[in-house]
Order: sequence, then structure tokens, then C-alpha cells
Amino acid sequence: MSDERKDEHKNERKIAVLLGSIAAVGLYTYVWITSDEKLHSSLLSGGVTLISAIVGLYIVSYQLRRQGENTADSNQQSEKLKLKKDIYLDVLETSDEASTALGALYRYTLKGVGELREHRVIEENKGDHGQPQFSVKKLARRYEAVSQAMLKLSDLTEKWKIVDPRISIFQKAFAVQNEFLRGAFATFLTGCYRYFRSFDASGKWPFQNFFVADYEARLTMLTNEITCMQAYIYDFRVAMQNALLGELFKEKLPMRKPVDPNIVVIDLDKCEEVEARLEEVKKSGKTFDTEAGLASLTTPSWN
Repeated sequence: MSDERKDEHKNERKIAVLLGSIAAVGLYTYVWITSDEKLHSSLLSGGVTLISAIVGLYIVSYQLRRQGENTADSNQQSEKLKLKKDIYLDVLETSDEASTALGALYRYTLKGVGELREHRVIEENKGDHGQPQFSVKKLARRYEAVSQAMLKLSDLTEKWKIVDPRISIFQKAFAVQNEFLRGAFATFLTGCYRYFRSFDASGKWPFQNFFVADYEARLTMLTNEITCMQAYIYDFRVAMQNALLGELFKEKLPMRKPVDPNIVVIDLDKCEEVEARLEEVKKSGKTFDTEAGLASLTTPSWN
């Protein structure tokens, strides 16, 4: 029941009690005036008894009403807390899925650089390289898992916008960063095909030492975008935790404070500033599409 409706009920009860009291006093006065004086002592005693009974009834009624209102308020608060808990668990589960997928993608890229470094040592020792074990298909599957998880997280910002309409800023932040991540991954994937899936006429893997440095350069691009996305996910969790649980625990988690002032922090208290910063970042040409990404790298000749 809304607070306005509760106030209306209280006013209605007060008016009813007042009118009843006026009627009772009027009736008692009429009986007192029209009755024989011999009955006055009995009427006085009865009046006192009646008033006591009315007051007692009112007190009991008031206590029951207050008890009912307190119970209703308690139930309402319990339902609110349960809903907030359910929402936060939804946020926690979905953001964890996205963070885990990003972590899995990054860890698998490290396998590639590790293998290339091993083959650099083999090359220095004039050994046989054999076939590369790094799987481009497995890499692509891990990126697909990231894309699906980020889509769910972006949808979540729309789903629970009622918690705080300002959280829609995260939808924009995730969209912008997804462009950067997609471009960096396209550049990285092109390098992986070039260094792990290309073989000479005899079917041998023509490993060369420059593979390592070029792969690491592409990996640095991708790692930067993965790290930025993880940071935005962290900002989202902090914002939702403060919005849903801050009042309950009387505490608020602080926002990130990166050393580099150019790094964007998604702070709900600075939505206009954050939105402007995201626009600047988007227009700065940070996105790595395949061609631009490849052009930014110095790839030595295969020969």
C-alpha cells in the first residue's frame, strides 16, 4: 500500500472516531437533561464506564492497526530486499560469465606466444619445428564466448534500468569497447592465421624469429582492449552494488582511480562527462579494424 493511501485511511479513521465521539456526547447530554435527577448518579457512573470502554476499545484498535501496519511494512521491506538480492545475483552471475570468458580468451593467447618463444629457441639451435599446436579454431571459439557473454551483459543494463536509469551509460560503454575489442581481435586473428596456419610447398611450418615480436605486438593490442573491458565490467558491478546494497549496509564502494587521467571510469555521478569522454575515445580512431591494424604493424618479409 502506498504512503498516500495509508494517510487517507488514517484520516478517514480519525474522522469516524471524532463523529462517533460527538454523537455519543450528544446522546449522553440529551439523556442527562431529560432524565430524572435521581438517575444522574447512575448515568454518571455508566458514562464513566462507557467512556472507559470506548477509550480501551480505541487503544486496542490502535494497537492492532499499528501492528498490522508494521507487519505490512516489514513484509514490504523483506520483499524489497529479496528483489534487490535477486537482481544483484543476476548482475553478479552475468558479469562473472563475461569476465571469465575474457580471461579464458587472454589465457589462450598466452599459449600461442609461449609456443612461438619455444620455437625461437628451437630455431636458434637449428632443430626441427614440427607442426604448431596452437589452434586458431579454439581461439575463435573463445572469442565467440566473449561476444555472447558481453551481449548478455549489455542486455542486463536495459533489463534493470529501473534500479537507476543512469546505468544505461554502461550499455554505451560496452558497445564502444566491443568495437575496439572486435577490431583488435581481427588483427590478432589475422596474425595467428599467418603464423600458425601457413605452410610451405612441402607442408612444413616455415617458422621465422620475427613471428614472435609481431605476435606479441598484436597480443598487446588485444590485451589492452580486454583489460579495458574488464575495467568497465568492474565499474558496472560497483555501480549496481552501491545502488542495490548501499542503503542496506550504509556503505558505498569507491570507484576506480587509475593513475592515467586519460583512462575512462564509468562513474554514474558523472554521466555527462563520461558520455562525452566515450564519444572522444570513439572518434579518436582507437578501433583496430583488420586493414588499419595490419598497416600499423611492420611485418618483415617471409623470405
